[in-house]
Amino acid sequence: MGYRYINLDYLEKMAAGDPEARQEMLRMLVAELESSGPRLKVLRETQNQAELQWLCHHLKSTFPFVGNEQLANANRELEHHLRQGQILAGLAPLFLEIETLLPKALKELRQELEKS
Repeated sequence: MGYRYINLDYLEKMAAGDPEARQEMLRMLVAELESSGPRLKVLRETQNQAELQWLCHHLKSTFPFVGNEQLANANRELEHHLRQGQILAGLAPLFLEIETLLPKALKELRQELEKS
């Protein structure tokens, strides 16, 4: 099945052909994104800039497993601006991009997990 919002090449490389490792990585990735997406939104709404910066930094190592460059780039850019102390209101387009792409990628990851 061709996916539009995920590319699992990196995950496949890290699993090194081990189907159990692949399945576990998919489970962990889904769990991580299921909690990080809502957390990102809450932190933005409460304007918790320090925690937002930490979460974006953490997701930098998670998003390569998703394989969505647009999502990874928006997150990296968001982290950079947060580190520079830019006010959150000016970062709305990046939040919107992440909050739009993340559920779509998560849906495809769940589909992949179910078929495995």
